[in-house]
This record gives sequence, C-alpha cells and structure tokens, in this order.
Amino acid sequence: MSKYDDLIKFLFNNKDQIIEKHVEFAQSHNFVKYTATMEEAWRASIAGINDTVREAVDSRRPIPEH
Repeated sequence: MSKYDDLIKFLFNNKDQIIEKHVEFAQSHNFVKYTATMEEAWRASIAGINDTVREAVDSRRPIPEH
C-alpha cells in the first residue's frame, strides 16, 4: 500500500471534473486561443498525466520535483 494510493484514486475517479476545471480555467483566462478546448484533447492529456503519476508510484521511485 502506497502513501499515494489516495492521490491515484482521486485522479482516476475525478477525470471528468479535472477536465472540466481545466477547460473552465482556460476559457476564463482567455487561453483558449492557445490551447484546445475539445474535451477529448484534454481527456488524452489528463490520462497521460495520470498514467505517468501512477507508473512513478508503482515503480517505487520518488516522484521528481516540478
């Protein structure tokens, strides 16, 4: 059991809400001219980020600082 299990569950159980918040943020700050607003584009991005975090946790390597 990893100390990051709750984070992983949150990320995967709340993908739709995470996507919604990203699109809302981009629209409210007028970033839409620079980024995609199509939900499927964001879904692919969020899925990739979530998978990367899960792989880092599963490999037992420390998550690098951002």
